[in-house]
Amino acid sequence: MRQTLSGATLFVLLIIISLSGGCIFDPDKDDGEAEDLLATPEGVADQIERAYIRKDIDLYLDALVDTAVFHFRQSDVDVAWPAPTWGKTEEEFFHRNMFRAAHHVEVALVGDVAEKISDSPETWRLYREYDVLVYLTEETLSEKSPAYGWAEFEIIKCDDDRYRIVDWYDLENPP
Repeated sequence: MRQTLSGATLFVLLIIISLSGGCIFDPDKDDGEAEDLLATPEGVADQIERAYIRKDIDLYLDALVDTAVFHFRQSDVDVAWPAPTWGKTEEEFFHRNMFRAAHHVEVALVGDVAEKISDSPETWRLYREYDVLVYLTEETLSEKSPAYGWAEFEIIKCDDDRYRIVDWYDLENPP
């Protein structure tokens, strides 16, 4: 039976990897012109997944508005971080270091729930089940891996007609 770990566990994993350093591994990137995944609300989750697999911080950050807020699930508040939320600056720090330290990352964001919740600005809510495995070497998983759970993404259509995450909630239970 697979052990269920929370978003807080992923956050702690990011902190540990950030502080531990590690060898830098830059996988081959597709230099061809790729589709714009941010052209649809559902594509935002695909871009997050692609950024993890490629360990591409710029691709990851492009899926977030500058004022993005990340929310722990209620049961994780005070466990891994002294506040219930954090911003894009902290998220960039942890992911930049995780991508740098990890040999490779496997991730799956699965789900098809997408609902439009507002027209002005155009806002969508997506639910995704996530499963993240961070490998420190080709075969060695990080001590805090895997991270598994559910997330809710609140996504807005930005002025450039591309969709980005404005709020990311780790959920206690599946939607």
